[in-house]
Amino acid sequence: MEKPNTETSNHPTYKGWLVLFLLQMIVSSTVSIAYFIHNFDVTEHYNNNTTLYAGDLCFYIMLICLSFYTLYLFMKHKSNAVFMGKVYTVVCFLVNLVSLFTNGMNDINTISVPDMIRSMIWQIIWFSYLTFSKQVNSHFPKEQRHIGKFDYIIPIVVVFIPLSITSVGVLKTYDTTTDIETEVIDKSSLKENELTDGMIVFTCPDNFIATEKQEGDTRYYEVINNKENPTSTTTIRSYYVTEEGQREMEEYIESCKAQLQSFAIPEVLYDKPYMINGHECRMVTYKFEDEAETFYYDTAIILDKETNKACLMLCKYNNLLDSPIMDIADKMRFKE
Repeated sequence: MEKPNTETSNHPTYKGWLVLFLLQMIVSSTVSIAYFIHNFDVTEHYNNNTTLYAGDLCFYIMLICLSFYTLYLFMKHKSNAVFMGKVYTVVCFLVNLVSLFTNGMNDINTISVPDMIRSMIWQIIWFSYLTFSKQVNSHFPKEQRHIGKFDYIIPIVVVFIPLSITSVGVLKTYDTTTDIETEVIDKSSLKENELTDGMIVFTCPDNFIATEKQEGDTRYYEVINNKENPTSTTTIRSYYVTEEGQREMEEYIESCKAQLQSFAIPEVLYDKPYMINGHECRMVTYKFEDEAETFYYDTAIILDKETNKACLMLCKYNNLLDSPIMDIADKMRFKE
């Protein structure tokens, strides 16, 4: 019985396209894992889902191991070298194909769509080259190629282990999302003078009027001190501390900044982080001034780590004592 993975009889020098295939295989797998480690953070891009991050990292580790193992087989002129080269191209093609169809289903995209398509085209080219190339068939005659059981196990391991880890990570994400969706505060549990948008509970200060508003799918509250001629207007918005939630809040803050671009650079009167009722809070007070008017602008972000919720409050007011933010923050809670 012939043993698998035996060396071919001839040991010619590789050249041309075959050298290019081996070179791009090593370079692309090395660059891919380096790019992933350098640019993707488990907290920022995976919302602290370490399992999902580990699944992607595991795939890149498997891919670079497969590429170096394939290079070793070619350098040693092993009879299963061509087979493993094809395995590498098929794995890369399938991963890009799956990523192409799932692109946009989440916020984690480690490669752009044009790059996916470009990579798939190249894998088809390289697979065809390994199949029909005269140089490859000369170095590795088909009658001398031997594929053992271990060679079939390798592609299964390369795909199955990362896929299994990723699947567990996806289930964790689904469970977290389900938990978040069920954490809606029931209005029937509110105390006197308390208000809720379903995520946070706050008490409207005396002599202020709170109105619930809707902007698209976002519910928020506007608090003013005078219905006819308000000199203090506060918006209260809540969100979950996820990548999507933070992005939405950042976009909202940028839109607010755009409305103030006509004013000169504001003076920062107060900027300090502190704890309030066990919640992390950061508040900044700005003073805007021009020839026509002078007003103040408070921004406050309150974070509750237990529920992974946050509240953003923005207040524009004319007199230093007109901001209700501290009173609101002092009585705010994030669960029933």
